[in-house]
Amino acid sequence: MKMMQQSALAYLSPHSLRLLQQRCSGRLSFYLNALFFFSCLCLLRLENKPFARWRKSPERYFPKVDFYHLKPADPLRLIIQALFLCCLRFDKNKRQSLNDRLLTLSLRLGHTFHAQLHAIFLALKGLCLDLADFIASLSDAGAASGSGSAGKGPSKLRLLTGFGIALVLLLLILWCITQPLTLLYQLIFVGLMLELALLLSRMHNNFTLLCLMVISLIISSRYMFWRAGYTLNFITMGGFVCSITLFLAECYTFLVMVLGYFQLALPLDRKPVPIELAPEDYPSVDVMIPTYDEPLDVVKPTVYGALNLDWPKDKLHVYILDDGTRSEFRDFAAQAGCGYIVRQEHKHAKAGNINHALTKTTGEYVAIFDCDHVPVHAFLQLTVGVMIKDPRTALVQTPHHFYSQNPFERNLDIPRIPQEDSLFHDLIQKGNDLWNATMFCGSCAVIRRAALDEIGGIAVNTVTEDAHTSLKLARRGWNAAAIAMPLAAGLSTETLSAHISQRIRWARGMIQIFRIENPLFGRGLTLGQRLCYLNAMMHFLHGIPRIIFILAPLPYLLFGTYVIYAQAAAILSYVIPHMLHSTLTNMERQKGYRMPFWSGIYETVLSWYITLPTLIALINPRFGKFNVTAKGGRIEADFFDWAVSKPYMLLIFLNLLGFSYGLYQLCFDPAAEIFSLLLNLGWLSYNLVILGGSIAALHETRQVRRFPRVRLNLPLLLETTPHRFLSVRLADFSQGGIGLVFDEGLYPKLAAAFKPGARVRFYLPYNQEYYGFNAELITLERSHAGLKLQLTSIEEEKRFNYCTISRSDLWSHVTEVENGLLPNFYTVLKSAVSGYKEAIKASPGSIRLFFAFYACVFELLFSFVPQRPLPLKINEVAAHV
Repeated sequence: MKMMQQSALAYLSPHSLRLLQQRCSGRLSFYLNALFFFSCLCLLRLENKPFARWRKSPERYFPKVDFYHLKPADPLRLIIQALFLCCLRFDKNKRQSLNDRLLTLSLRLGHTFHAQLHAIFLALKGLCLDLADFIASLSDAGAASGSGSAGKGPSKLRLLTGFGIALVLLLLILWCITQPLTLLYQLIFVGLMLELALLLSRMHNNFTLLCLMVISLIISSRYMFWRAGYTLNFITMGGFVCSITLFLAECYTFLVMVLGYFQLALPLDRKPVPIELAPEDYPSVDVMIPTYDEPLDVVKPTVYGALNLDWPKDKLHVYILDDGTRSEFRDFAAQAGCGYIVRQEHKHAKAGNINHALTKTTGEYVAIFDCDHVPVHAFLQLTVGVMIKDPRTALVQTPHHFYSQNPFERNLDIPRIPQEDSLFHDLIQKGNDLWNATMFCGSCAVIRRAALDEIGGIAVNTVTEDAHTSLKLARRGWNAAAIAMPLAAGLSTETLSAHISQRIRWARGMIQIFRIENPLFGRGLTLGQRLCYLNAMMHFLHGIPRIIFILAPLPYLLFGTYVIYAQAAAILSYVIPHMLHSTLTNMERQKGYRMPFWSGIYETVLSWYITLPTLIALINPRFGKFNVTAKGGRIEADFFDWAVSKPYMLLIFLNLLGFSYGLYQLCFDPAAEIFSLLLNLGWLSYNLVILGGSIAALHETRQVRRFPRVRLNLPLLLETTPHRFLSVRLADFSQGGIGLVFDEGLYPKLAAAFKPGARVRFYLPYNQEYYGFNAELITLERSHAGLKLQLTSIEEEKRFNYCTISRSDLWSHVTEVENGLLPNFYTVLKSAVSGYKEAIKASPGSIRLFFAFYACVFELLFSFVPQRPLPLKINEVAAHV
């Protein structure tokens, strides 16, 4: 103690104080930092190992503090960072994942409440042993009584036993849901459930995923039971309206969660069925490519892909269904060797176009592709076999895959994010397939003509004719299958506004089906089919609940009205486990198809715009018309889409207003409820992050390429002189050109053989053959080159299509994505910051000042967030070695 006092007195020497004053930004900063350092010297043993390490490299361990320009708030930053460092484990070999850290935390909590946990475990152990003895006795009795009936299926006793066990488990789950607990025992219960869920999440199989779903349902059901029975505000009319509105929104999300768990309980990964027929016995197939106002350059690759399908040519008939009645399309169809169908009356949009073509064709099967979806060669070989094997299968649907970036991928510049709709096409359709509820998606599918004739063709009563058609087929007892292999690829929407327009049509159409042909009523559907179709329709009603969640903290922050009438600690003990378990379960089940937190951004982007169309469809399902999704456009320059962003800006303004007033109460209102304010401010902060990520997608980035590039790594031969070749590699291709990569050692040879603008002959391999094409050299660099294609005939274009975008193995690669909670939240946070920066840049002066003020506030708040130590510099590593 005496040494500490001497150190503190030495610290008060004039030289030390003068040095500190030089490193402080002002008088207030000097006084606060001097008091802080003096207190540390008096109270802490700074010679201990952790303090010595921090003092040796303060810039590394306290990266948010500038020790040469100290600020008044730096003592608080130092305290928060020091507490964080004390809790941080420094493992040189392996960094703990979030699940491991949560598991460690839950185990520590378990040690803290050892007595209570021991009693609970003893009770559960006794219950399990009694249940096991009971089952064993029943099994012995069943074996004794049923020994003479072996081979006749399960006995009644076994069935009753199974029913009894299920009933006991159900009663136990109901008891867990409805049992009231004190705050302490609620924390113990959710801690146990969290520990179990984290253990199960480390074992990746269907059984553990089902267990995770059951645990999540128990926790969420318990939360909803608590919300309904204990937290509704009946004190004032305003409080009741706000409270019941939030509760109804939560009921919607709970229903969608339950339906989603049912839908994805056991996804069926169906494999293609080989066709065991001689080529002359293959069924005839009509390939239909409907188009309306799309440019010919968009349609050509699809037509070539259809003509290149591996199918007997006398059994394959390709048709362009041109609702635009354009002469250039008619001429192209004649030159390419495919059919061309037009109609006089353009009724019922795409559905009417296909129905008219059905009257002009006779194929046993009908394959339908949107005009930008290019099939691979093996499409029919991998799909029709299922229908030949099962005569009652009416539909085989494959995923919609896209080779151009969607607005989220391009505008947010996140390279390893799954495609926004891959969750439905690649995963949910597998879940639907288990319940025989696979949905027709309008393209990349094969349908049996006899089934279409039975239901009167493609449905025309709604603007989502595809889903309505599959529902009609299911009601007639036809089967549907999903093959989760990308066998065709198309163009994504070019801009976020086009994406929103497309989703508005989908939302309106699904709610039209909900009103016109509700899957819950009527004959012909199984329970599984009804629930799968119901979930697909309920999903598009998320607009109002999402807006409610964004605005829910404001009544309390602005008016003191409780939307959840409970103590902050109780709210946290129920809300956090509910959110954490649902997030953890969805993260495990949707791994590779949807990253955590991104559903919030996707739904927020759409919520405002689908709310009115879905409400109108609920009231008047006949209202609305089909709108064509624009494809194949270009974006000449970067711009921020202010027209689309207006509703988001209003929501951001309201949240910032509530956040400002909440901070004011926190700092200056002596009667403020601190924990309730902090809870609502945290809720608002999360909303602002999600809204920031949403407006980040509104910053449209420049897209000047006429045709999108597709990555393809293949060997390629360049002909330098007649019969002399150089081996390079194909990096990417498009309809207009290719990109090459090669070792820098080849550059002198290439530079000597070719000059920019020179004609080049190259050869692409496929199926053990090489196909030659002509091109013009545009760029030649040290390790890469760009070539512009010079294809002079339709046959050459078909052959290039055959070697590139129609390759059967082109879309078989799997993109690795980051699936952790913290890394994904950090990605969302970076996107949000980027979104606010772009909005500030593009905004008028007055709005820019408003945003800049709040940007400074949030920058100040984030400066207090602790951070992991910076990595060692090279010289520091050498010193450690």
